[in-house]
Amino acid sequence: MLKVRPITITDLKQWDQNPRVNDHAVGAVAQSINKFGFNVPILCDPEMNVIAGHTRLKAARSLGMSEVPVIVLKMCKEQRRLFAIADNKTGEIADWDHEILRKLLKEFEGHDLDLSETGFSAAELHALLSPSEDFDWSCIEQEERTQRDKDYVLFPIRIPVASIKVVKELVAQQSRKKALRGKNFAARAGMVFMHLLGVAR
Repeated sequence: MLKVRPITITDLKQWDQNPRVNDHAVGAVAQSINKFGFNVPILCDPEMNVIAGHTRLKAARSLGMSEVPVIVLKMCKEQRRLFAIADNKTGEIADWDHEILRKLLKEFEGHDLDLSETGFSAAELHALLSPSEDFDWSCIEQEERTQRDKDYVLFPIRIPVASIKVVKELVAQQSRKKALRGKNFAARAGMVFMHLLGVAR
């Protein structure tokens, strides 16, 4: 039987080559942990290398937690990396039954609960809770698929010609730090600027 035990956060080692870009999800996960508790343990190998749970670990750090629940799995380096990729990928495959989800969310109405704590945006909640009679649920499903990896906003800005080189270097520098090499320049620029705007706030 798998054993869950508390481990000091500073003892855990993040995978520095983790291909999953998760910074944009940390806030929502931290909100969930803060509201409901740390109910899904982090998976590690015997050397405390994180196999699954990098986002939960970052969220725990942002909340100032000193310990997190951990399950230790005996895996070699190759198995650990393969499982980490599989764990993230298989989590993308499932879809929602929106009609059942709508009924479940409806049950919470009148209970003074903040449904945004589920991770759904205000627009998504509105579509789920107040659909027209002929509402096409496939629209939401398609939107989810196309937006699943889109965690940035693009907007036009004017940049003086003399500053373009500097801005490009800034975007490239920040992109390397945030592991955004897999996205095109416009996408990376949008993500980086939104990140900088968030920091500025």
